[in-house]
Amino acid sequence: MLFPFILTVIILISIAIPGYQIVQGEKDQQDKLQEFESCLDTGNSATMEIAQNGETSVTCQ
Repeated sequence: MLFPFILTVIILISIAIPGYQIVQGEKDQQDKLQEFESCLDTGNSATMEIAQNGETSVTCQ
């Protein structure tokens, strides 16, 4: 009797987790872009590297 309910909850969670990770990834990218732009605004040179796994790093010199 409880099985359909439990199955529905599991399916909803499996859909929600990747969606949350995508939103979190976009937020991280926006933060990195803002860091990159603020570095350029101060007159410094900046490099942004985006790895194949999606990790972004900003170097300000």
